[in-house]
Amino acid sequence: MTTPPSESNNFIFWIAIWGAVLSTIAILVRIADYLQDRRSLKVNAYAACEGTLGVGITQEDALALIITNRSRRPIYVESVGATWEKEGKKRQALLLFPNIPYTVTESKPYRQVFNVLEEVEVTSLKSIFVIDSLSKKWRVPRKSIKRLREKRFET
Repeated sequence: MTTPPSESNNFIFWIAIWGAVLSTIAILVRIADYLQDRRSLKVNAYAACEGTLGVGITQEDALALIITNRSRRPIYVESVGATWEKEGKKRQALLLFPNIPYTVTESKPYRQVFNVLEEVEVTSLKSIFVIDSLSKKWRVPRKSIKRLREKRFET
């Protein structure tokens, strides 16, 4: 007994629709995974005073650095640097932070206060950046650099 041609075509049509929907969902899931697995760091810096309970302020001009991993994969941070102008020439140097190199994971950001503002002329500070294991620079936003320069001269 053979089925009429219309029922056979109808079945093939619905199988094709099901396959198209399923493959579209699979592609969207892969794109979402790719976007979440992309390496992404958020770097922020601000002027801070470090203190000890019962003692008071121990460091007046300190730089607080926070490096947050926004991806699922751990990122290995190799160094922290800064650029500034001195006598009309652009200078660049790596800053010495404790515990760097450091692996930043999704649940474990890097937070450190360190006295490096004396090494860098804050008035002419142009950028602070972090270099990862693939030599990619992640920069502190310009707004934070501007606030850092302003905060330095409020005291």
